[in-house]
Amino acid sequence: MKYTAISRLKGIAKSFLLVPLFIALVFAQIVLADTTETTFNQTINAGTLSVDIVDGSGDTVASPSVSFAGTTFSFDPQTATGTLETASEKIRLSNPTATAAWNISIAATGGQSAVWDTGTYTYPYNNATADNGRLTIDPSVATVTPVGSCTSTGVTKGSSSYFNGATTTSIDLLTASGSADLGCRWDLTGVSLSQRIPASQVAGSYSLAMTITAL
Repeated sequence: MKYTAISRLKGIAKSFLLVPLFIALVFAQIVLADTTETTFNQTINAGTLSVDIVDGSGDTVASPSVSFAGTTFSFDPQTATGTLETASEKIRLSNPTATAAWNISIAATGGQSAVWDTGTYTYPYNNATADNGRLTIDPSVATVTPVGSCTSTGVTKGSSSYFNGATTTSIDLLTASGSADLGCRWDLTGVSLSQRIPASQVAGSYSLAMTITAL
């Protein structure tokens, strides 16, 4: 009995000795551990001036188009009207650059030689004589809407103009001066369109590709 009790006491004593030893080993590892530090670097570039056609949610419209009011064959010149951009298809100018001044213009994708075209029949969009086929664009009646907390300071709508051969090949829609907000976006809707159609123009579905440019 005495032997058993003594053995147990020795076992307990060894356990008490092992605990401080374990703690000492852990402490030694902490003291001997080495550390270093590094710095993360990241650059956010300013981006570039851009223009897009977006829907009411701000998403890009895959195939934007503008439909003029339908007309009926006429032996006399007539006018078809339309609206460039609505709430569901609006022009959005984005300027993340450090330059406040910019300009949005519109021109025929095919240049001054472009025509309204059915694939078979054509007529001009830029004739010097209105009744022979002339497209007029009036941004002055449009609405400019700043996105978010931006303002319209320094942003000016263009005036009513028509395409005329090599004389007028593009029309300004919106212009910003050096006082315009930086890091902002603006939406343009409601630009008035008016196309003079020549007399006796053959009936058909005509189209004319246009390009909007931001500079």
